[in-house]
Amino acid sequence: MATALADADESILITPAELHVIFKSPIDHENRVVCIAAGRNAASASFESCHLPNSVFFNLDEIRDTTSRYPVMLPTCQVFTAAMKRLGIRATRGDTFIVYDTVEAGGHLLRSPSGLDIGTLWAQKRTGTQQLSAPDDATPMYRVADAARTIAFEELRHCVLDGCRQYQILDSRSEDCFLGKAVGDGHIPGALSVPVACLVDSCKNLLPRPEMRAALEDAGVDENKPAVLSCNTGVTASILWLALKVAGYDVKARLYDGSWSEWKDRAEEQGLIVCHRDLL
Repeated sequence: MATALADADESILITPAELHVIFKSPIDHENRVVCIAAGRNAASASFESCHLPNSVFFNLDEIRDTTSRYPVMLPTCQVFTAAMKRLGIRATRGDTFIVYDTVEAGGHLLRSPSGLDIGTLWAQKRTGTQQLSAPDDATPMYRVADAARTIAFEELRHCVLDGCRQYQILDSRSEDCFLGKAVGDGHIPGALSVPVACLVDSCKNLLPRPEMRAALEDAGVDENKPAVLSCNTGVTASILWLALKVAGYDVKARLYDGSWSEWKDRAEEQGLIVCHRDLL
């Protein structure tokens, strides 16, 4: 359901039509394509019953930091490496990932030049699809490419107490959650409400560049100021990153991995949680 975005970086987005051409093409063992369906435990049954060809299931409830009390936190290098080995993915170059959601969060597909060797693909004649073989025991350990792509609670708290002068905070949750109309909801002081629903059209396709820029401008997003991306658990905030790319905003963007789940639990000082009662 991805839309063709002529203005977007072609290395990031792919349309269903483009993907269909890939599926019809002969298997290229030197430049392989693997679809990665990301979802939580509840989506595993749906994945087993129906998914894109050449797909592996990236279980967010398993491939996470299991030492954290917050859900779906980014995994350690050790956990990630073990998971990639189970999926038949190893750290060398030559392959491309097609990343998509197992549940509808927005009609987009990501085409990611991964720098990963997916392992040996073989043709499954019965279905005409490709499958992955597990890499050998020599799978190298993945390393954090850029730790600055995320921001921790302590640094963000300091930023908020400093008046958000260094970063603008973008929140992709619904407006009701942002305003705190239900118990436990609210938002980080100074955050901007940028709901996912405002970034997609009626068919759940990402807006084209002119409309995307208008949507971000309406939300108060500054195209020249570094951004912290937040949501409920640090997953759908990635759509904000996509939106910035589609809009052509060349800003440094950092994911707040803990997002609202962590902030509402740890922001103890008065005034660090804003809800609709404070706005009346």
